[in-house]
Amino acid sequence: MVADIISINLDVYGQKVMLSGAVEQPEIKVQAEELARAVKVIKTIYNEILIIKLANQKEVATEIFVDDTVIESEISTLLLDGIGVNATNLRWRSLDGHIFLFGRTL
Repeated sequence: MVADIISINLDVYGQKVMLSGAVEQPEIKVQAEELARAVKVIKTIYNEILIIKLANQKEVATEIFVDDTVIESEISTLLLDGIGVNATNLRWRSLDGHIFLFGRTL
């Protein structure tokens, strides 16, 4: 299973979980959700894992990671510096140009 995982992230807010990231096989996306469902205190699961086929996995995965890190940093700066935005209860992830927001703003 590990060879087909590009990245999987897990974010928790309350008793809700957001799975994000990328895998090469749809079965692994399903398996990740099944593993999360095994935790009985979780009430809701949002499975946002993307299915991505990579030709040169290491090189492309590194490029995606660097781009996503920059995007996540920019989002962090904008949200944390935003006037009237309380991002304490908000989680965000970027994967290959897709932005995932999870949580609650006040």
